[in-house]
Amino acid sequence: MNRAGWSVLSVLIALVVSTGPAVAQEAEGLSACPPTTLDDLFPVVNEPVELQEAPTEPACRPFVYPLVYPVSGPSIPIASFGADREGHRHGGNDIAAAAMTPVVAGASGRISWIDDECCSLAIRHDDGWTTWYIHLNNDTFGTDDGLGWGIAPGLEIDGIVQKGDLIGWVGDSGNAEDSQPHLHFEIRTPQDISIDPAASLASARDRPGSEGFSGPFADDDSSPFGNAISTLTSIGLLQACEGNPTSFCPDRPATGAQTAAIIARITDLDMTDVRLARIPEGPWQDALMRAMGIRRDSLAPSACALARFCSDTPITFGDLGTMLRLLPVLADSKTDTLMTVDEFAVGMLEQVEGTDPLRSCAARRTGVVTGGQLAEMVARALGMVGPPPCDQIE
Repeated sequence: MNRAGWSVLSVLIALVVSTGPAVAQEAEGLSACPPTTLDDLFPVVNEPVELQEAPTEPACRPFVYPLVYPVSGPSIPIASFGADREGHRHGGNDIAAAAMTPVVAGASGRISWIDDECCSLAIRHDDGWTTWYIHLNNDTFGTDDGLGWGIAPGLEIDGIVQKGDLIGWVGDSGNAEDSQPHLHFEIRTPQDISIDPAASLASARDRPGSEGFSGPFADDDSSPFGNAISTLTSIGLLQACEGNPTSFCPDRPATGAQTAAIIARITDLDMTDVRLARIPEGPWQDALMRAMGIRRDSLAPSACALARFCSDTPITFGDLGTMLRLLPVLADSKTDTLMTVDEFAVGMLEQVEGTDPLRSCAARRTGVVTGGQLAEMVARALGMVGPPPCDQIE
Protein backbone atom coordinates (compact mmCIF):
# COMPACT_ATOMS: atom_id res chain seq x y z
CA MET A 1 0.00 0.00 0.00
CA ASN A 2 1.39 3.41 -0.89
CA ARG A 3 1.86 6.25 1.61
CA ALA A 4 -1.28 8.10 0.57
CA GLY A 5 -3.32 4.95 1.01
CA TRP A 6 -1.86 4.42 4.46
CA SER A 7 -2.82 7.92 5.54
CA VAL A 8 -6.44 7.58 4.42
CA LEU A 9 -6.83 4.03 5.74
CA SER A 10 -5.28 4.97 9.08
CA VAL A 11 -7.86 7.68 9.69
CA LEU A 12 -10.81 5.52 8.62
CA ILE A 13 -9.77 2.49 10.61
CA ALA A 14 -9.00 4.56 13.68
CA LEU A 15 -12.62 5.67 13.70
CA VAL A 16 -13.79 2.07 13.48
CA VAL A 17 -11.41 0.81 16.16
CA SER A 18 -12.44 3.58 18.55
CA THR A 19 -15.93 2.03 18.75
CA GLY A 20 -14.51 -1.26 20.06
CA PRO A 21 -14.38 -0.50 23.80
CA ALA A 22 -17.99 0.70 23.82
CA VAL A 23 -19.21 -2.54 22.24
CA ALA A 24 -17.16 -4.60 24.69
CA GLN A 25 -18.57 -2.63 27.60
CA GLU A 26 -22.16 -3.28 26.48
CA ALA A 27 -21.36 -7.00 26.34
CA GLU A 28 -19.95 -7.20 29.87
CA GLY A 29 -22.34 -9.87 31.11
CA LEU A 30 -21.86 -12.20 28.13
CA SER A 31 -19.50 -15.13 27.74
CA ALA A 32 -16.38 -14.61 25.66
CA CYS A 33 -16.53 -15.35 21.94
CA PRO A 34 -14.01 -17.82 20.53
CA PRO A 35 -11.10 -16.03 18.87
CA THR A 36 -11.60 -15.20 15.21
CA THR A 37 -9.20 -16.95 12.82
CA LEU A 38 -8.61 -16.53 9.08
CA ASP A 39 -10.53 -19.77 8.49
CA ASP A 40 -13.54 -18.21 10.21
CA LEU A 41 -13.41 -15.27 7.82
CA PHE A 42 -12.54 -17.28 4.71
CA PRO A 43 -13.80 -20.87 5.15
CA VAL A 44 -13.59 -21.70 1.44
CA VAL A 45 -10.44 -20.74 -0.47
CA ASN A 46 -10.86 -18.51 -3.55
CA GLU A 47 -14.62 -18.13 -3.17
CA PRO A 48 -16.22 -14.73 -2.62
CA VAL A 49 -17.37 -14.08 0.92
CA GLU A 50 -20.84 -12.70 1.45
CA LEU A 51 -20.71 -9.95 4.03
CA GLN A 52 -23.21 -10.44 6.84
CA GLU A 53 -24.88 -7.54 8.58
CA ALA A 54 -23.73 -7.32 12.20
CA PRO A 55 -26.44 -8.32 14.72
CA THR A 56 -27.98 -5.52 16.77
CA GLU A 57 -27.29 -7.30 20.05
CA PRO A 58 -23.94 -9.10 20.45
CA ALA A 59 -24.22 -12.81 21.28
CA CYS A 60 -20.90 -12.81 23.15
CA ARG A 61 -18.18 -10.41 24.13
CA PRO A 62 -15.03 -10.25 21.97
CA PHE A 63 -12.21 -12.61 22.85
CA VAL A 64 -9.38 -10.68 24.55
CA TYR A 65 -5.87 -12.01 25.12
CA PRO A 66 -4.35 -10.08 28.08
CA LEU A 67 -1.65 -7.74 26.78
CA VAL A 68 0.41 -4.67 27.42
CA TYR A 69 -0.05 -2.44 24.37
CA PRO A 70 3.04 -3.23 22.25
CA VAL A 71 3.78 0.27 20.90
CA SER A 72 4.99 2.66 23.58
CA GLY A 73 4.12 6.01 22.01
CA PRO A 74 1.62 7.75 19.71
CA SER A 75 0.19 5.24 17.25
CA ILE A 76 -2.86 4.26 15.20
CA PRO A 77 -4.01 0.61 15.26
CA ILE A 78 -5.32 -0.59 11.91
CA ALA A 79 -7.81 -3.47 11.98
CA SER A 80 -6.41 -5.20 8.89
CA PHE A 81 -6.75 -8.85 9.92
CA GLY A 82 -7.69 -10.91 6.86
CA ALA A 83 -6.87 -8.20 4.32
CA ASP A 84 -5.65 -9.42 0.92
CA ARG A 85 -1.87 -8.90 0.79
CA GLU A 86 -0.42 -9.98 -2.56
CA GLY A 87 -1.54 -13.60 -2.58
CA HIS A 88 -2.04 -14.16 1.13
CA ARG A 89 -4.32 -13.01 3.91
CA HIS A 90 -2.99 -10.60 6.50
CA GLY A 91 -2.55 -12.56 9.74
CA GLY A 92 -2.34 -9.64 12.15
CA ASN A 93 -3.05 -5.98 12.73
CA ASP A 94 -0.77 -3.13 11.74
CA ILE A 95 -0.02 -0.36 14.22
CA ALA A 96 1.12 2.79 12.43
CA ALA A 97 3.66 4.85 14.37
CA ALA A 98 6.72 7.01 13.77
CA ALA A 99 9.97 5.21 13.05
CA MET A 100 11.96 4.44 16.21
CA THR A 101 8.87 4.43 18.44
CA PRO A 102 9.71 1.82 21.12
CA VAL A 103 8.10 -1.62 20.84
CA VAL A 104 7.61 -3.57 24.07
CA ALA A 105 6.74 -7.18 24.88
CA GLY A 106 2.98 -7.64 25.01
CA ALA A 107 3.29 -10.36 27.66
CA SER A 108 6.06 -12.19 29.51
CA GLY A 109 7.74 -15.19 27.92
CA ARG A 110 10.78 -16.40 26.00
CA ILE A 111 12.07 -15.25 22.61
CA SER A 112 11.17 -18.10 20.27
CA TRP A 113 12.29 -16.63 16.92
CA ILE A 114 14.49 -13.81 15.62
CA ASP A 115 14.80 -13.12 11.92
CA ASP A 116 18.47 -13.44 10.95
CA GLU A 117 18.07 -10.84 8.21
CA CYS A 118 16.46 -8.28 10.52
CA CYS A 119 14.09 -7.24 11.95
CA SER A 120 11.34 -9.40 13.41
CA LEU A 121 10.88 -11.59 16.45
CA ALA A 122 8.33 -13.74 18.27
CA ILE A 123 7.72 -14.32 21.98
CA ARG A 124 6.27 -17.61 23.24
CA HIS A 125 4.37 -17.09 26.47
CA ASP A 126 3.97 -19.41 29.43
CA ASP A 127 0.50 -20.52 28.27
CA GLY A 128 1.81 -21.61 24.86
CA TRP A 129 0.42 -18.61 22.96
CA THR A 130 2.80 -16.51 20.85
CA THR A 131 2.97 -12.84 19.89
CA TRP A 132 4.81 -11.73 16.75
CA TYR A 133 6.48 -8.35 16.10
CA ILE A 134 7.38 -7.68 12.46
CA HIS A 135 8.82 -4.75 10.41
CA LEU A 136 11.03 -3.45 13.24
CA ASN A 137 13.53 -0.74 12.34
CA ASN A 138 16.39 -1.71 10.01
CA ASP A 139 17.86 1.74 9.32
CA THR A 140 20.57 3.82 10.94
CA PHE A 141 19.28 6.90 12.70
CA GLY A 142 17.51 9.38 10.42
CA THR A 143 18.08 7.37 7.21
CA ASP A 144 16.46 4.65 5.11
CA ASP A 145 19.71 2.79 4.43
CA GLY A 146 18.77 -0.69 5.69
CA LEU A 147 21.96 -0.88 7.78
CA GLY A 148 20.42 -0.77 11.26
CA TRP A 149 19.36 -3.49 13.67
CA GLY A 150 16.05 -2.57 15.28
CA ILE A 151 15.93 -5.39 17.83
CA ALA A 152 16.93 -4.33 21.34
CA PRO A 153 20.55 -5.25 22.17
CA GLY A 154 21.01 -8.39 24.23
CA LEU A 155 17.92 -10.25 23.03
CA GLU A 156 18.53 -13.80 21.84
CA ILE A 157 16.64 -17.02 21.19
CA ASP A 158 15.24 -18.50 24.42
CA GLY A 159 15.99 -15.30 26.32
CA ILE A 160 13.38 -14.27 28.91
CA VAL A 161 11.47 -11.00 28.59
CA GLN A 162 8.87 -9.52 30.91
CA LYS A 163 5.70 -7.77 29.72
CA GLY A 164 6.49 -4.15 28.92
CA ASP A 165 10.22 -4.80 28.33
CA LEU A 166 11.77 -3.00 25.39
CA ILE A 167 12.27 -5.40 22.47
CA GLY A 168 12.83 -3.05 19.53
CA TRP A 169 11.64 -0.05 17.56
CA VAL A 170 9.02 0.57 14.87
CA GLY A 171 10.39 0.56 11.33
CA ASP A 172 9.72 -0.46 7.74
CA SER A 173 11.87 -3.56 7.32
CA GLY A 174 11.07 -6.59 5.18
CA ASN A 175 8.29 -6.13 2.65
CA ALA A 176 7.24 -2.86 4.31
CA GLU A 177 10.03 -0.77 2.74
CA ASP A 178 7.56 1.04 0.46
CA SER A 179 5.07 1.81 3.22
CA GLN A 180 4.92 4.05 6.24
CA PRO A 181 6.70 2.75 9.37
CA HIS A 182 4.45 0.41 11.34
CA LEU A 183 4.44 -2.65 13.57
CA HIS A 184 2.80 -5.82 12.23
CA PHE A 185 1.48 -7.50 15.37
CA GLU A 186 0.12 -11.04 15.57
CA ILE A 187 -1.32 -13.28 18.26
CA ARG A 188 -1.13 -17.03 17.62
CA THR A 189 -2.68 -19.91 19.54
CA PRO A 190 -0.58 -22.79 20.93
CA GLN A 191 -1.44 -24.56 17.65
CA ASP A 192 0.22 -21.65 15.76
CA ILE A 193 -3.08 -20.33 14.37
CA SER A 194 -3.28 -16.55 13.91
CA ILE A 195 -6.28 -14.86 15.51
CA ASP A 196 -7.71 -11.39 15.09
CA PRO A 197 -5.86 -9.22 17.66
CA ALA A 198 -8.07 -6.12 17.31
CA ALA A 199 -10.12 -6.62 20.50
CA SER A 200 -7.01 -7.52 22.50
CA LEU A 201 -5.18 -4.41 21.29
CA ALA A 202 -8.19 -2.20 21.99
CA SER A 203 -8.45 -3.57 25.53
CA ALA A 204 -4.70 -3.09 26.13
CA ARG A 205 -4.76 0.43 24.75
CA ASP A 206 -7.54 1.49 27.09
CA ARG A 207 -5.84 0.07 30.17
CA PRO A 208 -4.31 2.87 32.29
CA GLY A 209 -0.55 2.77 32.42
CA SER A 210 -0.25 0.27 29.58
CA GLU A 211 2.43 2.37 27.87
CA GLY A 212 5.90 1.80 29.28
CA PHE A 213 8.22 4.65 28.35
CA SER A 214 8.92 6.98 25.45
CA GLY A 215 12.64 6.58 24.78
CA PRO A 216 14.96 3.72 23.82
CA PHE A 217 15.58 3.36 27.56
CA ALA A 218 13.47 4.39 30.51
CA ASP A 219 16.25 6.46 32.06
CA ASP A 220 17.62 8.48 29.14
CA ASP A 221 14.76 10.84 28.28
CA SER A 222 15.96 13.53 30.70
CA SER A 223 19.66 12.91 30.06
CA PRO A 224 21.62 15.54 28.10
CA PHE A 225 23.05 12.61 26.18
CA GLY A 226 19.62 11.12 25.33
CA ASN A 227 19.88 11.92 21.62
CA ALA A 228 23.28 10.23 21.33
CA ILE A 229 22.05 7.21 23.31
CA SER A 230 18.98 6.88 21.06
CA THR A 231 21.11 7.23 17.93
CA LEU A 232 23.69 4.59 18.87
CA THR A 233 21.10 2.17 20.24
CA SER A 234 19.21 2.32 16.94
CA ILE A 235 22.22 0.81 15.17
CA GLY A 236 22.99 -1.72 17.90
CA LEU A 237 26.07 -0.09 19.45
CA LEU A 238 24.76 0.30 23.01
CA GLN A 239 23.36 -2.22 25.45
CA ALA A 240 21.31 -2.01 28.60
CA CYS A 241 22.98 -1.93 32.02
CA GLU A 242 22.86 -4.67 34.64
CA GLY A 243 20.66 -6.94 32.55
CA ASN A 244 17.75 -4.49 32.66
CA PRO A 245 16.57 -3.99 29.06
CA THR A 246 14.79 -0.73 29.93
CA SER A 247 17.78 1.13 31.44
CA PHE A 248 21.09 2.40 30.11
CA CYS A 249 22.44 4.04 33.31
CA PRO A 250 24.00 7.08 31.55
CA ASP A 251 25.33 8.55 34.80
CA ARG A 252 27.26 5.46 35.86
CA PRO A 253 30.94 4.92 34.99
CA ALA A 254 31.67 3.38 31.61
CA THR A 255 33.82 0.27 31.93
CA GLY A 256 36.86 -0.77 29.97
CA ALA A 257 35.11 -3.83 28.58
CA GLN A 258 32.08 -1.75 27.55
CA THR A 259 34.32 0.72 25.72
CA ALA A 260 36.34 -2.03 24.05
CA ALA A 261 33.12 -3.71 22.86
CA ILE A 262 31.87 -0.48 21.24
CA ILE A 263 35.22 0.08 19.53
CA ALA A 264 35.20 -3.51 18.26
CA ARG A 265 31.75 -3.05 16.71
CA ILE A 266 32.83 0.14 14.94
CA THR A 267 36.37 -0.73 13.81
CA ASP A 268 36.34 -4.55 13.79
CA LEU A 269 39.35 -4.48 16.13
CA ASP A 270 39.18 -6.75 19.17
CA MET A 271 40.94 -4.85 21.93
CA THR A 272 40.79 -7.88 24.21
CA ASP A 273 42.87 -10.12 21.92
CA VAL A 274 45.85 -8.18 20.62
CA ARG A 275 48.40 -10.52 19.01
CA LEU A 276 51.84 -8.92 19.13
CA ALA A 277 52.93 -11.01 16.15
CA ARG A 278 50.60 -8.88 14.00
CA ILE A 279 52.57 -5.74 14.79
CA PRO A 280 55.92 -5.21 13.03
CA GLU A 281 58.92 -4.97 15.32
CA GLY A 282 59.99 -1.43 15.95
CA PRO A 283 58.85 1.69 17.81
CA TRP A 284 55.13 0.84 17.61
CA GLN A 285 55.57 -2.62 19.08
CA ASP A 286 57.87 -1.24 21.77
CA ALA A 287 55.30 1.45 22.68
CA LEU A 288 52.54 -1.12 22.83
CA MET A 289 54.57 -3.43 25.03
CA ARG A 290 55.34 -0.57 27.41
CA ALA A 291 51.64 0.29 27.60
CA MET A 292 50.80 -3.34 28.25
CA GLY A 293 53.64 -3.86 30.73
CA ILE A 294 54.94 -6.89 28.84
CA ARG A 295 58.62 -7.88 28.80
CA ARG A 296 60.17 -9.48 25.73
CA ASP A 297 61.37 -12.44 27.77
CA SER A 298 57.79 -13.26 28.80
CA LEU A 299 55.80 -12.66 25.63
CA ALA A 300 52.40 -14.32 25.43
CA PRO A 301 50.93 -15.30 22.05
CA SER A 302 47.99 -13.01 22.75
CA ALA A 303 47.10 -10.52 25.42
CA CYS A 304 44.71 -7.75 26.28
CA ALA A 305 45.95 -4.39 25.06
CA LEU A 306 45.54 -3.02 28.58
CA ALA A 307 44.18 -5.10 31.44
CA ARG A 308 41.72 -2.38 32.39
CA PHE A 309 40.24 -2.53 28.86
CA CYS A 310 39.16 -6.14 29.40
CA SER A 311 37.34 -5.84 32.70
CA ASP A 312 34.46 -4.07 34.36
CA THR A 313 36.87 -1.52 35.87
CA PRO A 314 35.68 2.08 35.24
CA ILE A 315 37.64 3.75 32.45
CA THR A 316 39.12 7.23 32.84
CA PHE A 317 39.58 9.89 30.17
CA GLY A 318 43.32 9.18 30.37
CA ASP A 319 42.78 5.45 29.79
CA LEU A 320 40.47 6.22 26.89
CA GLY A 321 43.11 8.46 25.30
CA THR A 322 45.68 5.66 25.55
CA MET A 323 43.26 3.19 24.03
CA LEU A 324 42.48 5.49 21.12
CA ARG A 325 46.14 6.17 20.36
CA LEU A 326 46.69 2.41 20.14
CA LEU A 327 43.96 1.88 17.56
CA PRO A 328 45.99 2.81 14.44
CA VAL A 329 48.80 0.57 15.72
CA LEU A 330 46.48 -2.39 16.05
CA ALA A 331 44.73 -1.90 12.73
CA ASP A 332 45.31 -4.62 10.17
CA SER A 333 43.69 -5.73 6.94
CA LYS A 334 40.27 -6.32 8.48
CA THR A 335 37.35 -4.46 6.96
CA ASP A 336 36.11 -1.48 8.93
CA THR A 337 32.39 -1.64 9.61
CA LEU A 338 31.34 2.02 9.98
CA MET A 339 34.45 4.10 9.31
CA THR A 340 38.21 3.68 9.18
CA VAL A 341 40.17 3.14 12.36
CA ASP A 342 42.18 6.32 11.86
CA GLU A 343 39.06 8.46 11.30
CA PHE A 344 37.35 7.14 14.40
CA ALA A 345 40.46 7.52 16.58
CA VAL A 346 40.98 11.10 15.44
CA GLY A 347 37.32 11.98 15.95
CA MET A 348 37.40 10.60 19.48
CA LEU A 349 40.77 12.07 20.47
CA GLU A 350 39.68 15.55 19.41
CA GLN A 351 37.00 15.31 22.09
CA VAL A 352 39.03 13.52 24.76
CA GLU A 353 42.20 15.60 24.73
CA GLY A 354 42.34 17.81 21.63
CA THR A 355 40.91 21.18 20.66
CA ASP A 356 37.31 19.97 20.71
CA PRO A 357 36.78 18.04 23.95
CA LEU A 358 33.38 16.84 25.00
CA ARG A 359 32.42 20.37 25.83
CA SER A 360 33.53 23.09 23.40
CA CYS A 361 32.85 25.29 26.40
CA ALA A 362 34.44 23.74 29.48
CA ALA A 363 37.82 22.64 30.80
CA ARG A 364 39.36 19.44 29.54
CA ARG A 365 37.71 16.46 31.15
CA THR A 366 39.47 14.29 33.72
CA GLY A 367 38.43 11.42 35.93
CA VAL A 368 36.06 8.59 35.05
CA VAL A 369 34.05 8.57 31.80
CA THR A 370 30.31 8.04 32.26
CA GLY A 371 28.18 5.94 29.94
CA GLY A 372 26.40 9.05 28.70
CA GLN A 373 29.65 10.85 27.95
CA LEU A 374 31.00 7.83 26.09
CA ALA A 375 27.82 7.64 23.99
CA GLU A 376 28.04 11.35 23.19
CA MET A 377 31.68 11.15 22.07
CA VAL A 378 31.11 8.04 19.93
CA ALA A 379 28.02 9.51 18.24
CA ARG A 380 29.90 12.74 17.50
CA ALA A 381 32.96 10.88 16.19
CA LEU A 382 30.67 8.98 13.82
CA GLY A 383 29.12 12.25 12.65
CA MET A 384 25.64 11.22 13.78
CA VAL A 385 24.84 14.01 16.24
CA GLY A 386 25.99 17.54 16.91
CA PRO A 387 27.25 18.86 20.24
CA PRO A 388 24.71 19.37 23.02
CA PRO A 389 24.31 22.83 24.55
CA CYS A 390 27.05 23.63 27.03
CA ASP A 391 24.65 23.99 29.93
CA GLN A 392 23.52 20.40 29.43
CA ILE A 393 26.89 18.78 29.97
CA GLU A 394 28.24 20.84 32.87
